Amino acid sequence: MIGAHLPINSFIEDAKTIGAKAVQIFAKSPQIRTKSRSGPANIQNIPIFIHASYLVHLTGPLRSDDIESLLDDIQFGFRWSTTPGTVVHPGSSPEGPSRDCVFPALGIVNQCQYLDQIANNITALTSKFPDGAKLIIENQPRLGTKICVFIEEFIYIWKKLLEPARQKTGFCIDTCHAYISGYDMTPDGIQKLFGEFDKYIGYRHLSLIHLNDARNPRKDEHEDLFQGYIGNSKLGGSVEAIMAIVRIGKKNNIPMIIERSSASLADLTAQIKAIQ
Repeated sequence: MIGAHLPINSFIEDAKTIGAKAVQIFAKSPQIRTKSRSGPANIQNIPIFIHASYLVHLTGPLRSDDIESLLDDIQFGFRWSTTPGTVVHPGSSPEGPSRDCVFPALGIVNQCQYLDQIANNITALTSKFPDGAKLIIENQPRLGTKICVFIEEFIYIWKKLLEPARQKTGFCIDTCHAYISGYDMTPDGIQKLFGEFDKYIGYRHLSLIHLNDARNPRKDEHEDLFQGYIGNSKLGGSVEAIMAIVRIGKKNNIPMIIERSSASLADLTAQIKAIQ
């Protein structure tokens, strides 16, 4: 299931044009928390994901408008899908990211109040979600004090969650973010990264892969597949690295979304055909 992030005004038609089997959209501008536009239900036969506002952060006490914005995204998603998910960036903390909070074989070894806060907020938010909806936590690039950069942080959060919150929580691995964060994005490194997630959380909880190449090793800039530092041999990457990610997604039935807002429909069509 390979698709792309598409404009809200034309995503149904655009998805058909590019041959997308999954779609991600913004229900509103990512820089605001206001309500999304209303409209009639038009259920599609492909997974549809709503990317939450960039203003929503889970590392501190939830604002009422954060809650309203996320619930609005989910309700908007139900107009297009019977199992919508909303993707959220967790936020930042004064301490920044940490791999020392958890050793998978041993469990939680150091408490992290900001990851605790994320887990508490996930529990509170998902208690308000209708059945079928998911809150999807995306890994962030290692820039500044952003957290949920490392798989260990995902594991920490997962260990803190209980049912029914786990049923309504998923994760997203953005491959560009992983590269910027220092992960080895060679085919062997990719197998190790995703394998660790599967071993300690499970692929059934990996709701989404953001299939992005990296334009800049030190900035969160996405590139067309096979043209950046992950997939282009001239920049130290390889075609096989991109295909290793695609094979993991296909084998485990994980939707994959290309996030290239500046790409034309023709470019997206070519990229999707290249990896199918």
